Amino acid sequence: MNSELFVKIILAIVSICGALVTAYVVPFIKSKISSEELSKLFEYVKIAVRCAEQIYTVEQWQEKKEYVMNYVMNIMNEKLHINLSYDQIDTIVEGIVNEVKHNKAVINTLVSNESVKED
Repeated sequence: MNSELFVKIILAIVSICGALVTAYVVPFIKSKISSEELSKLFEYVKIAVRCAEQIYTVEQWQEKKEYVMNYVMNIMNEKLHINLSYDQIDTIVEGIVNEVKHNKAVINTLVSNESVKED
């Protein structure tokens, strides 16, 4: 029971952090770079997050994050020429990870609902 409560509290905190990122950090970053550059950056982050999900296990979350951060930093420096801090990139990555997890949960729910209908 206590572990379930702990998990629910952690999930609530993560959701709040995601909302804060969306409300404050993204507008700040948008003021520093163009919307086209930001859109490209988001796409590269999504690619990196999806790749890390395929390469690493759940237990390897630190390796996943390191992989994504290194990939995004390289893309920013070599292709996009965007200058953001590590913390700003980390915030974007966390937001994309939250979005990918949410989309995965929605897909899993739809798939399980379809399998129930077939029975």
